[in-house]
Amino acid sequence: MNLSVIIPVYNVEATLDRCVASILRQDVPDMEVILVDDGSPDSCGRMCDDWASRDGRVRVIHQPNMGLCVARNAGLDIAAGRYVSFVDSDDYLMPDTLMRLVEMLDRHDCVDFVEFGVMHSGDRRHPLVLTDRIWRSAYAYWLDTMAWNHAYVCNKVFRRALFSGLRFTPGRLYEDLLLLPDLLHRAGGMATTGHVGYVYSDSQGSISNTVSLRSLVQQLRAELYALVSMRTAPWARNAADLYRAVCCRLYDIIRVGIFRKRL
Repeated sequence: MNLSVIIPVYNVEATLDRCVASILRQDVPDMEVILVDDGSPDSCGRMCDDWASRDGRVRVIHQPNMGLCVARNAGLDIAAGRYVSFVDSDDYLMPDTLMRLVEMLDRHDCVDFVEFGVMHSGDRRHPLVLTDRIWRSAYAYWLDTMAWNHAYVCNKVFRRALFSGLRFTPGRLYEDLLLLPDLLHRAGGMATTGHVGYVYSDSQGSISNTVSLRSLVQQLRAELYALVSMRTAPWARNAADLYRAVCCRLYDIIRVGIFRKRL
């Protein structure tokens, strides 16, 4: 098996078909798509089964609702591909995205994951655009790209072996930022590409758009873990950005937790 694409599914009946179709249109031979129905209360479970009945590349897991991290872990547990990628079910991929990333991994044995650009639908944020480069140093990649600002797993294709013994932490928000330093410590090399292929759909109810004291505290914990784990010295290049983010998070926690202000 060449590539496994893992899609957690919960309450996304309006966007699920668009997401799955965008992946199945990718020109990747010997690919599987793993749909993890995380106890979705809408028609998503049936829609997943319909996809599996129509396309032999689709596999479905049905489980009680246990959250995004557990759903991704369930997909990892059965993934058979040499490479693995993640897509959120309200997002989608641009055409001709995955094959070029798989080919980069095939060409460069020293590279353990490839990262590509992200565009946003639904707001005016600028897209994440990267450069074509191979990084032999995790520390250089971390600092030069300011990777803490785009620690998503969804805009990367990984060698599945990188996840051996590693999983997402159940029940935690900002799970990607918690996991990325551990992946970087294992990776022999990373690659970035200027191709912008992931389309992130900004929705009002998404976790990333919901501000609460709990989410702020968990974001701060993730940022502090990344800062310490990657030994990000304040005088290092671009590191001031991460230290500034930590200070802003502390300020927001004080405003929300003590003064009951709304952000």
